[in-house]
Amino acid sequence: MICTCKHCEKPFWRYRRDFPPHGFCSLPCYELGPAKAEQRKERPPIPEVVLEQMRNHRFYHHGTASILGIYDCRQCDELEADYAESLSYHYREATTELVNKGKQDWEYRVR
Repeated sequence: MICTCKHCEKPFWRYRRDFPPHGFCSLPCYELGPAKAEQRKERPPIPEVVLEQMRNHRFYHHGTASILGIYDCRQCDELEADYAESLSYHYREATTELVNKGKQDWEYRVR
C-alpha cells in the first residue's frame, strides 16, 4: 500500500501494518509528529528564478557566471539551499499533478 507520511509528506510503500507506525514513513518522522500547517513555508520560487539569482550573485561578487565554482560565501550557500528546496518542491508538485492526471485518465477509460 502506498501512503504519504504525515510529517515529511513524502510517499512511501507500507509493507506491514505494525512498523513504522501508521501514517509515518519512519520512526524519526513518527517521533517528530505530524507537520504543523503554520510551520509550512510559502511556495518557493521556480528553480529558474533562483538559478538566475545564483548567476547574478556569482557574476557581481565572484567575477564569473558559472554555477559550478565552489566559494566560501554565505550568500552562495543560501542560494544553493534555496535552489535545492525549489527543485524538491516543484518536482514533488509536478509529480503529484502527473499522477492525479493519470488516475483521472485511467478512470475515464475504465468507464
